[in-house]
Amino acid sequence: MIVTSSGTEHFVFDGHVHLGRARPYQTSNVGVDAYHAEDLIRDMDQAGVDMAVAFPRAEPITDYTSGNGYVLEAARRYPTRIVPYARINPYFADRCLDQIDQYAARGVRGIKLHPFKDFGATAVNSVDFIHPILERAGRHGLVVIIHSGGPWNATPTLIGDLALSFPSVNFILAHAGGELEEDTMVVAKLLPTSNYYVDCAGVHNPKTIGRLVRALGADHVLFGSDRASVPYGFEISKIARYAALDDQTVAGILGGNLLKLLGIEPDVAAYQRVDLAAI
Repeated sequence: MIVTSSGTEHFVFDGHVHLGRARPYQTSNVGVDAYHAEDLIRDMDQAGVDMAVAFPRAEPITDYTSGNGYVLEAARRYPTRIVPYARINPYFADRCLDQIDQYAARGVRGIKLHPFKDFGATAVNSVDFIHPILERAGRHGLVVIIHSGGPWNATPTLIGDLALSFPSVNFILAHAGGELEEDTMVVAKLLPTSNYYVDCAGVHNPKTIGRLVRALGADHVLFGSDRASVPYGFEISKIARYAALDDQTVAGILGGNLLKLLGIEPDVAAYQRVDLAAI
């Protein structure tokens, strides 16, 4: 938990972490070619992050069996710290649905789709290609986080179409639409559904977070770091210090909203406290 200068404590739940080994062509911009569970726990302890959602790093020519297995094992070893999501590559269509069944039985709480890196030639709202995956995810009550942004096949509009088509599935736009964050806010205002969430990973301007809150509602904006690519310091501080939000909104974004979305009730007394000024 982080402690602000006023003494307010906030539970911190990171909704966007990549674990495992990077492919040679996509070593992260902090020079990390392998980010293991122990690395994550160390970073979380230093930054006052209590829990984190984890999924594999990009391996677009695989079906992510190995990466998902590593994430599940990490969650087994750190059950109060790491929440597993499974990364699904729709190009392995003959096994995707069985994979989702198997991963749900093993405790994953969501699935990750990356239209740009994993299926760049297909729109994320493809009826034939993606809808069966979402139907199966919905059957298990899994959250679906989707990389969103500039790639033509991952725009906020296409993900909004999925939210309309699957009103019982909760969708999280990773990076809040990236450079298309304005589109994200417009789509949110037009949707009649409430299953359209964003995470703040990579949102550079803290003022944008306040605008996202106004467009989507304070309970639909989530903290995400994009570790191992991005350090924790600014990602936390932009919400807790620079976005000019009230304590209740900060508490929701940093952890409360995702806890509610996933139905998790942690023992907050069991987590260590870290001063925000030290991050």
